[in-house]
Amino acid sequence: MKLFSKRHKKLNIFLISFLALIALVIGFFVYIYNQAYHKVTIECGSSVSACDLMKNGDSKASFVDQSLDIASMMPGEYNVEVKSGFYIHKIKIVIQDTVAPTASANNVCLSLGDSVGPEAFVSDVNDATPVTVAFASNPDTSKVGNSQVSILLTDTSSNLTNLTASLDIVPFKTKVEVEAGSKSVGKSDFSLGEDDFEVVTDLASISMNSVSDNKIAINYAGKEYVATLSVVDTVAPDVKFKNIDGYMGADYTASDFAVSSNDATKISYSFEADYDRASYDQQNLVVIATDEGGNSVKGEVTLKLKDDTEPPILDGVHDIYVYQGNSVSYKDGITVSDNCVEKIKFEVDAASVNTDEVGTYPVTYTVTDVGGHTVSASCNVIVQEREYDMDEINAAADAILAEIITDDMTDRDKAWAIYSYIRGHMYFIDDYVEGSYIKACYDGVVCWKGDCYVYACTAQTLLTRAGVKNMMISKIPTRRHHYWNLVDVDGTGWYHYDTTPRAEENHPTFFLKTDAEMMEYSHAHYNCFNYDREAYPEIN
Repeated sequence: MKLFSKRHKKLNIFLISFLALIALVIGFFVYIYNQAYHKVTIECGSSVSACDLMKNGDSKASFVDQSLDIASMMPGEYNVEVKSGFYIHKIKIVIQDTVAPTASANNVCLSLGDSVGPEAFVSDVNDATPVTVAFASNPDTSKVGNSQVSILLTDTSSNLTNLTASLDIVPFKTKVEVEAGSKSVGKSDFSLGEDDFEVVTDLASISMNSVSDNKIAINYAGKEYVATLSVVDTVAPDVKFKNIDGYMGADYTASDFAVSSNDATKISYSFEADYDRASYDQQNLVVIATDEGGNSVKGEVTLKLKDDTEPPILDGVHDIYVYQGNSVSYKDGITVSDNCVEKIKFEVDAASVNTDEVGTYPVTYTVTDVGGHTVSASCNVIVQEREYDMDEINAAADAILAEIITDDMTDRDKAWAIYSYIRGHMYFIDDYVEGSYIKACYDGVVCWKGDCYVYACTAQTLLTRAGVKNMMISKIPTRRHHYWNLVDVDGTGWYHYDTTPRAEENHPTFFLKTDAEMMEYSHAHYNCFNYDREAYPEIN
């Protein structure tokens, strides 16, 4: 009896242990199972990660299908697998679309009788699913005037958005297309038979040699509209190609193979396949010439490369004499010859030359060909002090006056014409050093640069040659000098006349200013026009 009792007791312990183990295993798997959401409803277009599907927020969770992108799924039910630790969870995802599409409404201007689709009235359409755009009712384009158009946007889940836009029907063309190379367009190109509109944009300013879409302002019935003028190029370029027997290291471009070309727009060149720059064998190449309209032609050419063994020849290098202040033409009389002259590198080192200072300055010419052969030659630029000639200055002044003065002008008209010309053509050099009167006149009338002394001398020369009574006047010397003019136009007495520009934003004009006006400005600007009254006649 005791033996049976012991056996029974052991059996009970075993059963209890076994059941406990089973319960533990079941509990463990229930725990693992409950770590994930097993059915999730998501708005279409939402971005969801594997971690988001885990209740415990396991940051290491991942989709079994690594390419899975929930944000790209269309509405419907999907079974996905998420791995968390060693366990794979099966999750049902329900994608729903409850958000209606959004878009911006566009007002449209259309030519009389033209057709238009609903897409023209909307932009920036946004939705997680494809959107269908349709008219609530088709607009009437057979009558000139304004109307409201209703546009319906419907997504895959039948969510609906209704937008309203304005439609203007006008009696002129809102879209004009012209072939590149055509003559300038005019108002008639926009006409539909009626001319009661005005083209505001300057059509002559539009290039006919470049593919472009140009906005054209047109005024009709007191309202301004925008039309589009499209310059198109539908004609392929006409290009003649050549073969090249060239040299190693020359680095030929596709355009080097074009002998001549003709097209209304700019042509670009390319190789169908690049050539071997290290090959001595003859290479068969295809060069493509493409214009701005995308039209292209191909040319079959050959390229044969060889070594360049001949150095270039540089000739004509000589000393250059130039007057102080003048520019230098360094390449005048210089010739370069080589067996591959089109790929030669020609350099002039004139860094030390200063034509504003009298002196002798070295210049070095260097020529390098594709074979690496280099030749050099040197010379001097000799800057000489200019010999000024008043006859030359007067001739230049008379040429200017011939452009701006007419016989019917009064002295006042002539003085104003000269004033305007000086202010519009001369530029001020603040660090200019005052020199002789004749030099200042030359710098002003011929070179058109200088300080206030040059401005005053230039004005005096032109006024005198024009027959306007004048004299120069100067500020009482202090830290800075200033020079300007006095004029007596048509016998009305002396007035201040200063052509030198000033830095103020309003660019004050000192033309026939009274003494009171000049002194008011002078007192407010550091006495810049303070002059010796005993040295000059009475000024109005």
